[in-house]
Amino acid sequence: MLTVTLDTGTLRLTDALEVLGGLEADIAVTSVTGREVEGTAWADKVKQLNLVRETGVWGESRWGEALLGGDADATRYERLLALLSGGGFPKPGQRDNLTEGQKHLQRDAMILATHSREGRDIFVSNDTKAIGHAGEKLREQLLAEFGIRAMTLVEFTTYCASFGSSSERDARAGSECGHERETGP
Repeated sequence: MLTVTLDTGTLRLTDALEVLGGLEADIAVTSVTGREVEGTAWADKVKQLNLVRETGVWGESRWGEALLGGDADATRYERLLALLSGGGFPKPGQRDNLTEGQKHLQRDAMILATHSREGRDIFVSNDTKAIGHAGEKLREQLLAEFGIRAMTLVEFTTYCASFGSSSERDARAGSECGHERETGP
């Protein structure tokens, strides 16, 4: 089954679900996204999706809503912060007074780290500051270093439309994302 993580800016659920065209997929958001949409019209819609809990970040995550991470999680998160900020993000111990832009970047890194930790197939985001554009070095680095295959919603729509019948779609989507799917008689 194809696993897809939606970023906050791609929560147009009807778009996301319609483009699948019957493709078997697990569509999810992270607990970071759930917090970002609290008090908005999207809050109830997000509850309809699977929720993947983030690895806890002191000062940002909520107790009981995040997972306790290990060294590999910390390394992944710090590397994503460095990559997304061009190396300019404050170091651990110097993050008590982050700007709004830095907080946004921190949440981007948390969402991407969660997607990577879970080994999910496709990350859909319209935030090209976080995922870059198709063919750019950032996209290549996300895939090579973290296994994050990122797409904008338009790219994801095109990707889903490229498959034929639903059984062909399932088989091709699974094999393109590293999963071998059995197709029945």
